[in-house]
Amino acid sequence: MGPYVSRIAWLLAQPSTLIVLFLLLALILSFTRRRWLGRTALLMALALLLVSTFTTFGYWLITPLESRFERPPSRPASTASSSWAAGWTAR
Repeated sequence: MGPYVSRIAWLLAQPSTLIVLFLLLALILSFTRRRWLGRTALLMALALLLVSTFTTFGYWLITPLESRFERPPSRPASTASSSWAAGWTAR
């Protein structure tokens, strides 16, 4: 049950899902007597949209996670003795 709970929690915690939820809340509240709360939800959705698309906020959040682990070397020093496993057999 643990993996399913974490998947559902991440689905609800994604910025795009939060934006959609705030927009739906704003739409529903705009037809009630609490229009100011609907406007607040609309402003929150707009702020999340602007922060997640037009700034480097995502890069700022992921940089500490990427710097925790060392990067592997990109290429070996020598490729003179590389082997190919393409399924060829000698007859």
